[in-house]
Amino acid sequence: MPQTSKAELYAAIRRDHRGGMSMRELERKHGVTWWRVRKALGSAWPEPRLCAAIVDRLTFNGTLIGKEVLPVLRDRAPYGGAPPRVLYALTPSGQALRPTFGALVRWSGHYLRG
Repeated sequence: MPQTSKAELYAAIRRDHRGGMSMRELERKHGVTWWRVRKALGSAWPEPRLCAAIVDRLTFNGTLIGKEVLPVLRDRAPYGGAPPRVLYALTPSGQALRPTFGALVRWSGHYLRG
């Protein structure tokens, strides 16, 4: 199955549904779950990625830092399978933050046990 964007997949599912295909036929043809078919038929546009939705809401001292953090989180490597999958990894600048986050986790474990 050629790799397509989620918007193209949604459009193909809606087009085939208008052509009379059943839900089960749509699942099999496009290699998706019942839930994904329902999402495609309910909306012309796919929902935003969770990672981007969370990063857009990040603030530090009242300042939005999502745009600065996003390049750290977006090192992606697609790998085969049906449906197509993506493996996420930290970029080198994200790797540099590991000691800082490790210290934060240790601190929270020590002081927030309640």
